[in-house]
Amino acid sequence: MRTHVVVAGFLLAVAASTPVAAATVHNMEAIPQTVSIMENGKTSEITLAASASKSDVCVKGCEMAHGTHKLTLKGGETVNIKDGQLVLQN
Repeated sequence: MRTHVVVAGFLLAVAASTPVAAATVHNMEAIPQTVSIMENGKTSEITLAASASKSDVCVKGCEMAHGTHKLTLKGGETVNIKDGQLVLQN
C-alpha cells in the first residue's frame, strides 16, 4: 500500500511540473494587428503593436482568427501575422 502512495505522489509531482505548451504570435507587419482568440467558449482579442510578439496564448488549444483567416491551434505553435494572414511557423 505504501508503495502505491509513493508512486501516486511521484506521478502527481511529475504532472504538476510538466510545462504547459502555449502558442506564440508575432506581428511581422509595420502596423498594429488584432487577432481573435476563441478558447473554452470565450472570445478575446489581442492587439499587437508593429513587430511585437505575445507568448502564452492558447494554453489549452484554441482557434485564432485574423480577418477571415483562421487557424486551429493545440498549443506550442508559433504563428506569424504576415501579409495580412496568419502563417503557422512550425
